[in-house]
Amino acid sequence: MIHELNLEIPNLDNLTNLVYLDLSSTHIKKIPNLDKLTNLKELYFAKNEITELTNLKLPGLTVLSLMGNKITDITNLSKLTKLKELYLANNQITEIPNLILPELIELDISKNLIKKISKNLHKKFPMLRRFNYFENPITEFPNLRKFPNFKDLEYHVKTIKMYQ
Repeated sequence: MIHELNLEIPNLDNLTNLVYLDLSSTHIKKIPNLDKLTNLKELYFAKNEITELTNLKLPGLTVLSLMGNKITDITNLSKLTKLKELYLANNQITEIPNLILPELIELDISKNLIKKISKNLHKKFPMLRRFNYFENPITEFPNLRKFPNFKDLEYHVKTIKMYQ
């Protein structure tokens, strides 16, 4: 088994028309530089060993999957303002920082270490329709009536204090 892989994809910079890239289950620890992939819309890095988010300067990206990694901080996702789907399940995230993702429709933060969801979540993700926060130790959660497009919610907690 490969324990550490510094991913070098020959001529990746030349694939400027690439719209979909799946590097899931490749045992990588660091996201390679993808700056030249300006047309990339969907990016999958699920089931790797990524610990920090770097090299994500892809303003047109609409789908990002980082499920099953070792990520603790997602602050660097703030540049991805066109994201519609964000999958962060099975990481070590403790909070949702002050990200503003105005087009985000689906967010999966299940199986992390998040205890509190901001009461201003509806301002950060105004288009959110599907939210999965299953198996987080959340005790405080915003009022979902503030999300006019909200459809699906998945969770598993014993007691939640709702913000008003």
